[in-house]
Amino acid sequence: MLPTRMAPFIEVVDSPLCALDGDGRVVALNRGFADLLGIRAGQGRAQPIDHFLSADDALVLRQRLANAGSPPTAPGTASPTLALRLRGGAAERTAIEVIATGDGWLLAARAPAGAGPGSRSADRLERDDRSLHELTAIVDNAFIGILFSRNRVIERCNRRAAEIFGFGSPDELAGQPGSTVYLDAAAYERAGREVGPLLAAGQSYTGEWPMRRIDGSTVWCTVYARAVDPQHTDRGTVWIFDDISEARRTQETLQRTLHELDAIMSNASVGVLITRNRSMVRYNRQFADMFGFDGDSGFGQPARLLYRSDTEYAQVGAVAGPLLGTGRPFRQELWMQRQDGQQLWVNLIGYVEDPQSPTEGTIWILEDRTAFRRAEDALRRAHDQQRLILDHSVVGIAFVQDHAFQHCNRRLEELYGYGPGEMAGQPTTLGALSPRVQTAALERADAMMARGQTWASEEIHRRRDGEPFWVRITGRAIDPARPAAGSIWNYEDITDRKLAEESLRESEMLQRAILESANLMILATDRAGGIVTANPAVCQTLGWSADELVGRTPTELFVDPGSVDEQRRLIEEELGLACPDAMDVLVSHARLGRVDERTWRFRRRDGTTLPVQLSVSTLLHSQSQVKGYLLVAADITLRVKAERALQRSHEQLEARVRQRTAELEAEMSERRRAEQRLRYLAHHDGLTGLPNRALLRQRLDEALQSAAQRGLLVGVMFVDLDRFKTINDSLGHHAGDALLKVVAQRIAAELRAGDTVARLGGDEFVVVLPGLDRPGHAEHVAAKLRDALQAAVTVGSQELFATPSIGLCFFPHDGTTADHLLRNADTAMYAAKAAGRNTVRRFDAGMTEAAEQHFQIEGALRRAVQRREFEPYFQPWYHLGNGDLAGMEVLARWRHPERGLLAPARFIPIAEESGLIAPIGEQVLRAACEQLRCWDTAGTCVPLLAVNLSPWQFRDPRLLDLLRGILDDAGVDATRIELEITESALMQDGEHTLATLGRMKDAGFSLAVDDFGTGYSSLAYLKRFPVDKLKIDRSFVIDMTHDPDDAAIVGTIIALARVLRLQVVAEGVETAAQRDALRAAGCDCAQGYLYAAPLPASQALGGVAQQRAASGRH
Repeated sequence: MLPTRMAPFIEVVDSPLCALDGDGRVVALNRGFADLLGIRAGQGRAQPIDHFLSADDALVLRQRLANAGSPPTAPGTASPTLALRLRGGAAERTAIEVIATGDGWLLAARAPAGAGPGSRSADRLERDDRSLHELTAIVDNAFIGILFSRNRVIERCNRRAAEIFGFGSPDELAGQPGSTVYLDAAAYERAGREVGPLLAAGQSYTGEWPMRRIDGSTVWCTVYARAVDPQHTDRGTVWIFDDISEARRTQETLQRTLHELDAIMSNASVGVLITRNRSMVRYNRQFADMFGFDGDSGFGQPARLLYRSDTEYAQVGAVAGPLLGTGRPFRQELWMQRQDGQQLWVNLIGYVEDPQSPTEGTIWILEDRTAFRRAEDALRRAHDQQRLILDHSVVGIAFVQDHAFQHCNRRLEELYGYGPGEMAGQPTTLGALSPRVQTAALERADAMMARGQTWASEEIHRRRDGEPFWVRITGRAIDPARPAAGSIWNYEDITDRKLAEESLRESEMLQRAILESANLMILATDRAGGIVTANPAVCQTLGWSADELVGRTPTELFVDPGSVDEQRRLIEEELGLACPDAMDVLVSHARLGRVDERTWRFRRRDGTTLPVQLSVSTLLHSQSQVKGYLLVAADITLRVKAERALQRSHEQLEARVRQRTAELEAEMSERRRAEQRLRYLAHHDGLTGLPNRALLRQRLDEALQSAAQRGLLVGVMFVDLDRFKTINDSLGHHAGDALLKVVAQRIAAELRAGDTVARLGGDEFVVVLPGLDRPGHAEHVAAKLRDALQAAVTVGSQELFATPSIGLCFFPHDGTTADHLLRNADTAMYAAKAAGRNTVRRFDAGMTEAAEQHFQIEGALRRAVQRREFEPYFQPWYHLGNGDLAGMEVLARWRHPERGLLAPARFIPIAEESGLIAPIGEQVLRAACEQLRCWDTAGTCVPLLAVNLSPWQFRDPRLLDLLRGILDDAGVDATRIELEITESALMQDGEHTLATLGRMKDAGFSLAVDDFGTGYSSLAYLKRFPVDKLKIDRSFVIDMTHDPDDAAIVGTIIALARVLRLQVVAEGVETAAQRDALRAAGCDCAQGYLYAAPLPASQALGGVAQQRAASGRH
């Protein structure tokens, strides 16, 4: 009996007992033993028994336990009694009997040495009697059978023992011979021989025996036996029986099942694998062969070895785990891997061994389906290849049964205009011009195919959309003996062939008509040179009849012999061949596969000669064999005369051509230089050579992108010169320009190589400082710039001082886009000016008054659109040659209810940004067109109205419809309207721009490029744009009389316009000197304050009348 199972019995027995585990620790002790130790019951549990003994006695007990085995292996074995002194107990030694219990010991204490029976007190006897009754009650109610036998007779037993052996009560079993519960006498004797010596030696016995019940049935029991007194075996033996029949039957059943499963696994045609904790714990031979394991070498290996990758292993686990965890099977086909790396296609099925405990293990069934998979893949590839061949066949193919399409390829569906699968089930008369005629034809086809023949026909069918086409149809039965098996039909689109045949017939007729009516002499010969046919021109020119020509050779009849001799010398030198016969001379080049064309002399029937340009070529059979020669001759009498006349003039022209060639080369060089200059000016300021706004924007965007990636700062400075306008107005533009050049040089000198300084126009400069790690660097640069720029600049005899106002902001603190940073730097610059000029201000959030004003203007603009507060002003432009009015440019003005008349610069940028430019432009254009109609009605001729289109308007796809609607409402023709688009707007999305301009041109509008020279034009696009006019930007005109660069730019633009055949209008003409310089340069028209400022319609014509009077025209 195990020590823990003995605990209930020990605690109720009054005799001192203590149970130890295999390590000598106290498992249980009763009150009697606790009294001996001087402790409370239960206090000593889990303590080593040594703790309660003297050191010497503890050593003696440990030796005794060690001799018995630790843990003990002989249950029931008893050792001789020890006399030990218990620590904390009585002074006398206590007799202790050590009894082995299977996995521990039982210590039974006797009376102290020297104590006799007479020493017990009456209380002790009473207590022992009570304990005896208690122990009897425990034994009677124990769940194991207990027998006491003596002299081979069962004297006493408990109820459980009677139940185990089939007796109704313990009294029925008591008194029976000991052999009663054994299978037979031999078993009884064998037990006595096995157990008797152990009991006599004081040891206990444990074993499993089959025993016999009273009804003869067998019951398996675990048997424990011990002599009451080993020294006196006649005092009897205590037997304990535990019925293990059910456990024995379960074990036997399990054993049979395991044998059966082992047989199944060993002989299964599929692989069987058992895994536990992701490791392979068992598998059959088929699995080992399938995955290349040698015997049980895979036992304990991770199941991951069966998979091609960790990912695939994890994917299977993610799907299988939830299924197996709920007791459901897992099934999947997948690629797995042998130990040699070879891949297998496996049908994998998994089950858990115990659905109640999924972690106990999983059974996997693996079927190798690699050969099936490869065969299936091969079949699929073959099917796909066949499908691909059918779908890409140049002819339509169909399987037909009962005169209906069952299956067809994609080409047939495309041929008739149907989508995939739409022809299935359709009758084969589909597309026929006459279904009735087609049905009759199909009946004839059925008859032919039933005889094993192929049906073929060429017919005109119609596609789904009604378009006719020629089709060649062929059909053949799959099995002529079984018409129901169906037939295969091919449909070939022969429309192109039919059209080619028709075209060939028409071509032949046309060639015949050309041949008959041609002025050229055309004749054909056979291989020997005999004339086969000749057109009427031969007869008319040479005077021979057609009958006289046939069969004769050209050299025999009408080729001048002298001409033959001349050509013979030339051809023999060219080819190195001898040409003895005249006909050989005529066809020598043609025989070599060349087309020979040269001048000959023909002789007319009357003996006169004429020069001809004769071309000789070969006529070929279809097999590329020469069948004759074709001679085509043109009478060049007039040409010869003309050539002689031209020869005389040719010599005169040669000198002029050489001279003009040199002039053109010089002009082209100049043009290339001008184009290069234009390209440079498109990205650089013409005055200072600094980057302009376009190049600044590009570099600033690049700096922001780099800084965002690297986590750095970008400094942006807006530099404006204080009182520059005063210097410019008082000392003139030349002084202002000289000052700006020096300022540009000084700014550039203070910057790093990677920094950028750009001039936006006037006295405005922008500095970009990329890749900063702290703001202090930019602030230091700003201070250096202020110091450098406030130094004096000597221009001529004058010392000029122009201090800077500098606004500074940083990316990303003050903005994350180029527009935002430039706007904030500009705001900071104005704050610097407001702070007294010649100072630096860094942007902060309080500098937003300008932004607030922006929104105020935007709100006012929206109200103005609703109130129609916009009106057109008109500024004329004139022909420089005769002073006539060329047209009027329409300019928008805003009549603000509080601020009065506002110019476009005050509101157009905000209108474009807010999307209000479209309704504003529509209002102004509509009013201008109505005014043009009024002028026409009054008899005043304004040839053309020029209307500016913003880039936003130009990109609006509804623009052309809007323009047409306005013109229709006003009754104005589109040819009276010129649309002006800025150069930069035109260069955006060149192909789209080209298409848009084409539609405008087709609608009748004139087209002009506004502000030309300020953008970056592509000459490749410009020459393709259907524009009529270039308008030179006023920034070039205003300084052209004293700035050679501006004058050169203007001259270059005019020269470019001449090459492109475009008119040129110069804007911003303010002085007579500018007008005269433009006229001298070849400019067509001029516009500016020299002629008139923009005026309302009521005043515009007055300025025109004054201009006419000034030019002497009425």
